[in-house]
Amino acid sequence: ELLVELAAAQQRAGQVVAAEATFRAAAAQARARGDAPLLARAAVGIGHGYQRLGMQDPEVPALLEEALQRLGPGDHPLRALALA
Repeated sequence: ELLVELAAAQQRAGQVVAAEATFRAAAAQARARGDAPLLARAAVGIGHGYQRLGMQDPEVPALLEEALQRLGPGDHPLRALALA
């Protein structure tokens, strides 16, 4: 949770490189803990950063797909964000 919040703050402050690294660290922790919502938040954060810059990272779609699979098929607000 804290890493995702830190990454979001870094992103808002324009520290995009630091934000990406922090989001990726949060994603790794989420994977290790089996925390699907946290993984989704980290994946969406990484994707949002690249979208704002008009860039693409080939790893982001795979990370978003992994987050969607872990969230499952039910209705979840993070599912909608990951699909956007």
